[in-house]
Amino acid sequence: MDRCITALLFFIALRLPAADGDRTVVPMHLNLNVPAFSGQSIDFGLSRDAKVIAERGASRYGKVAGLTVHATSLADKSAYSVLFTSPDGQATTVEVAAGASARVEIRRLAGVLSYNLTYDTHSGLNRDQEVLGWSSNYRAEGAFAIGDCKALIAVWDMTADGTFNRADFRGGSAFGIDLNGDGKIWGKGEYLHAGELFDFCGRRFFVDPDSLTPDGSAVTIVETALEKPKIGSPVPTLVMETTDGKTVRSADWKGKAVLLDFWASWCGYCIEAFPRLKEMQTQFPDLQLISVNTDEPGAIASARKVVATHEMPWPKIMSGKGLNDPLWMMFESLEHSMPLYVVIDRQGVVRYSGSGGNELVDLRAALATHAR
Repeated sequence: MDRCITALLFFIALRLPAADGDRTVVPMHLNLNVPAFSGQSIDFGLSRDAKVIAERGASRYGKVAGLTVHATSLADKSAYSVLFTSPDGQATTVEVAAGASARVEIRRLAGVLSYNLTYDTHSGLNRDQEVLGWSSNYRAEGAFAIGDCKALIAVWDMTADGTFNRADFRGGSAFGIDLNGDGKIWGKGEYLHAGELFDFCGRRFFVDPDSLTPDGSAVTIVETALEKPKIGSPVPTLVMETTDGKTVRSADWKGKAVLLDFWASWCGYCIEAFPRLKEMQTQFPDLQLISVNTDEPGAIASARKVVATHEMPWPKIMSGKGLNDPLWMMFESLEHSMPLYVVIDRQGVVRYSGSGGNELVDLRAALATHAR
């Protein structure tokens, strides 16, 4: 039943060329010596005014990545003894000094994995506050081959919980591919989000975020007929159905300027901007404004509450597909931001994409140029 509902939502939200084509399952292995490019702070429930995690000789409990943390401030030196306990009761203790890092090995679903524990005496947010940081030292790697083309690919455990799944893709650009063939994944265009379209060997693909095996041993890459919009080029053909059952076609936009507003219920900036969008619709009366929700299936109820609370007198698209929403898959390639605003001029050409700038100043300027 749930699968039928999901398929129906996909069809209702956006009718485009088939998103799914040939599926390639890529075997992967864990590289256990690759530091993550991002991490997280261990959560000790500290207030913003707290200066230390625990006073000298005292302890505090916290949590990170599915682990319970017990940090004890050593009385005789500026360091912490940190005990990590997993849900199955396995425990590991490590000592870390101020300004230094320590290697921590934890048995997880994928095996014994390595992590990096750091101790900083300030948070970097213009205030002195101790921070114990946590990041992974591994990633899943494989080789994606199509025809005569072959490239290194990698998937990062963004949540650092030792399990590869959809949540990692929600955490950022968890997928990487060596598109330029230099043997490493680095630079613009080689770090991608799940569902984001990428070109390889003259064809277009995306990563299925639900295909990751929990131990990181495989992922599926899907060929697609979806198009990537480009600034300065005509918008691809779109046919969408709104939450009230009406059909919106890009072919009907000729002679009109269009603003696509991509938002999510977890994005406070998106929601705070709704009143400003109403002002813009008044300022530009011929503007066709369309809000596109990008929430994951489990957050659609929250998204509906937001819509019910904020009067949004313009078409709204809500597929419940999240990372796999075809419209989001197409337009996120323009800009990794949330909110994401896309301006299409009266000739149907994509002219602007971005977060809108402070108080949407940049978006207003784009509309003043292309929506008059």
